[in-house]
Amino acid sequence: MKAMKLVNKSGTDQKGMFIKVTLGGDYEEKEEPGKGLVKKGKKGQIFCTAPSGKVENKKPHYVPGEFGAGVPIYWLGSYSDLEVQELLIECYAKEQGKKRFAKTIKKAEHRTPLSQVAQQSIQQEIELFDGFGEDKEDFAVFSVVLFFQELYVFQLKFTNWRGFNLKVSAWPKSVALRSVERAAFWRTNAHTHARTHGLPPSLT
Repeated sequence: MKAMKLVNKSGTDQKGMFIKVTLGGDYEEKEEPGKGLVKKGKKGQIFCTAPSGKVENKKPHYVPGEFGAGVPIYWLGSYSDLEVQELLIECYAKEQGKKRFAKTIKKAEHRTPLSQVAQQSIQQEIELFDGFGEDKEDFAVFSVVLFFQELYVFQLKFTNWRGFNLKVSAWPKSVALRSVERAAFWRTNAHTHARTHGLPPSLT
C-alpha cells in the first residue's frame, strides 16, 4: 500500500487523523447469552499510519510512508479464505470540542472481502462514513495504491530424466582446474623436499 491520501469530508476541521489497516483474519468478539464476551477466529496483520496534524474541511492529508516497503507483506491462505477474510480499513481522529487531552476515537470503517480486493484495480478510492444506515454521514475519502497479487510457489521434481550433449559449465571446470593445479604444486614441492632431505621416493 502506497500513495495514501485522506480527504476530510466531515464538514469540520479534524486533528490526529490516521488509518488502521487489518489484512485478513476472521477474528470477532461477540456477547453471547450465558457466556459473556466470546472471542473467535484468527487476528489479521495490523498496520497504522502516523496521526496527522490539523486537516481542514475538504482538504487532503498526504500520508507519509507506505506499507510493504523494503520488506514485502505476505498473506497466506486458501481460495476459500479469500471469500471469508476481509481487508478492514478504519479511520481515527481526535474527539471534537476538546483542546487538551482529547481522546482518539474511531470515526469510520470500511470492509472488503479479500476476493474482491484481488479482482479490483490497484488504484482504490474508498468512501468512509461516520455512522451506519440512514444516520451515516460523509467523513473522509481514502485513496491508495494497493497491490494484492497471488504468489505461485513451485517445487520441481525430475524422475526418469536424461541429458544429451551436456557441457561442463565454467564454474565447476575452473574449480576442478584449480584443484589439479594445487595437487601438482604439492607433488612438485614434496619431491623437492624429499630430495633436499634425502628421503626415499616412497615416502613422498
